[in-house]
Amino acid sequence: METKKISHYLDSSDRDLQYIFKKAAHLKELNARITPLLPANIRPYCQIANINQDTLILLCANASVATQLRFSSPELIKQFNQLSTLSMIKKIEYLVRPVTTPPDMTPQENMDLLSKETAQTIQEIADALSDPDLKAVMEKIATRVKE
Repeated sequence: METKKISHYLDSSDRDLQYIFKKAAHLKELNARITPLLPANIRPYCQIANINQDTLILLCANASVATQLRFSSPELIKQFNQLSTLSMIKKIEYLVRPVTTPPDMTPQENMDLLSKETAQTIQEIADALSDPDLKAVMEKIATRVKE
């Protein structure tokens, strides 16, 4: 297998990479058009995964969201048919892909607080680091101490 430099793949004439960029842009555009049509209470837990001919494939955070969407499918397809850009969608498939962090929660909020001893150890590790970015992250973690 021949190895190629990264510049080869970033070259605008590379058809494979251009296809990937176009597909990503298309999915982003679809996500922007379809997401507002989804029920508001489950919108944050859904994402457009793909569109294959007449089938929209949605990623759902859990089975409950997928079930709610399944019940909403006929109405959603009617809404899609009213929009010329989405009228090709005749079916919806749901894939359950659990997320580890709820969409409205940042990872820092999800992190447990540290004991004073653990925070001190992390701070000592941070002090010994030469990489400024890693050091900043470790120092930030060390501030998450139980009162």
